[in-house]
Amino acid sequence: YDDKKTGGESDDVLKRFEERIKEYDTKKTVVESDDVHTLEERIKEISDKSELILQIYTK
Repeated sequence: YDDKKTGGESDDVLKRFEERIKEYDTKKTVVESDDVHTLEERIKEISDKSELILQIYTK
């Protein structure tokens, strides 16, 4: 049961991450270049976190 639960949760994280990226892709064209820079940093943060989460779940 626990294995299934964590698997489902990591899928959730990936889905949310993909949604964030889609959101980012649509916003990217509208925002000022400064905002794009911060968005890129946020994406990197999110990406780093999801890497960590995946490492935790796959151990």
